[in-house]
Amino acid sequence: MRWKTDYCFVAEDLYQDFDCKQMNISDSIVQKKYKVHDRQKLCGRILVYFFYLVIKDIIENNITFVCKFKAREMMIHVKSVTGELFKRLYRKGLFMGIDYISSNFTGYQIWLQYDYKGGIREKPIYINSKLKETFYENINNGKQYY
Repeated sequence: MRWKTDYCFVAEDLYQDFDCKQMNISDSIVQKKYKVHDRQKLCGRILVYFFYLVIKDIIENNITFVCKFKAREMMIHVKSVTGELFKRLYRKGLFMGIDYISSNFTGYQIWLQYDYKGGIREKPIYINSKLKETFYENINNGKQYY
């Protein structure tokens, strides 16, 4: 089994500085209605579901998601992989669900691109098996992402 060793983050990293006291909802309602023990975890669920919907929309409708904060920008998009790089990654097992003939020897990956003090960084986004199956099915049916 292969393990990804890139830097990754969990939802708590993104909302840990969020002040939950600003939420106008009582703890008892959070527990009864959402079955979560505190507001912080509710924020995490909302954030994770938000990113799930964004990635699902990217896969189904071929969009690019752009989010701007103050002077910085974050983007989630699909990047194509072709040529020798595609062949090398295919041999390593990255695009095993893609029919390389119907995809015209092109693989696609979802990337997070964001600004930081020194420039622009890009990180691959690893999706769950259900989304990956839909993504690969679209590619095998001739859908091209750009």
